[in-house]
Amino acid sequence: MKKKTIKFFAVDSKADIWRCTICNLQMYGSSKATHICAVYTLAELKKYAKQLGVRGDWHEPDEQSVTAVVKGKTFDNANLSGGNIGGEKFVIIKQNGKPVFKINLAMLFAYATGYDEEMLVRKVA
Repeated sequence: MKKKTIKFFAVDSKADIWRCTICNLQMYGSSKATHICAVYTLAELKKYAKQLGVRGDWHEPDEQSVTAVVKGKTFDNANLSGGNIGGEKFVIIKQNGKPVFKINLAMLFAYATGYDEEMLVRKVA
């Protein structure tokens, strides 16, 4: 899978409103410099894993120069509708020191325990 480069197109250049060509997030121009695409689905996470070249079990991702940084304050996944995850904890995945994507930490636990995106709420079996 070819690595995608983040590019932006103008939604309204006079108002300095842009949209990311990868994740489709709309933002103001000042946000472009710090933008990291957010992963919201398991399918997206799998695509990024393939792009990074990690094993299916993510064993020793450092062999592909992949690292992770956790940021945020609250362990919650209530704010998944927009690009700004706010104070919620999220993981930034980097390769060769450059951010590749971010994902909400609580969502990682949800996927690990069998969360089904087709269902709004599912109890752990």
